[in-house]
Amino acid sequence: MIQLDVTSAETERLSEIWGLSPDEKTVAMWQGENDLILWNLDKGEAERVPIMWNPGEGDRRTEKAGLCSVAWSPDSQQLAYVQASCPQPSSTLMFFVIHVDLSGMEQRLLRTLQGYFSVDIQWETASQIKLRGCRLTDYKKWALDFDDWVLDPVTGELESVP
Repeated sequence: MIQLDVTSAETERLSEIWGLSPDEKTVAMWQGENDLILWNLDKGEAERVPIMWNPGEGDRRTEKAGLCSVAWSPDSQQLAYVQASCPQPSSTLMFFVIHVDLSGMEQRLLRTLQGYFSVDIQWETASQIKLRGCRLTDYKKWALDFDDWVLDPVTGELESVP
């Protein structure tokens, strides 16, 4: 996402990870290392939503986190994001699927995934979030393998999709 100053014609890169709500009133985007920003397009105001740090393991802020993707619920009242984190320099990359209830800005961990180098998210219906994990199967040939799942946003139950 790029911001354009119409008076000076200068541009500024704001974020590469962003999503427009289905009602087209809010943009969610990743900014920096620890905030999800919600831009209210009608009011021109932004609200910061601090990301969860080490979901399920306390609030240890020693490593960098990154947002991989963000998805809005069909009614624009909730969102989910995939956060990547590497707890130790040589450890496996961890992906956390986080649910955000926008009415109270409450966040909860839905699922943890590892063994992938990329995880994408799409909120399909009120009761169905689609996830796709991508992993390298042959490092020399850059052969990729994909795993697809359907995630229930209420229970966090994960079902593999053939």
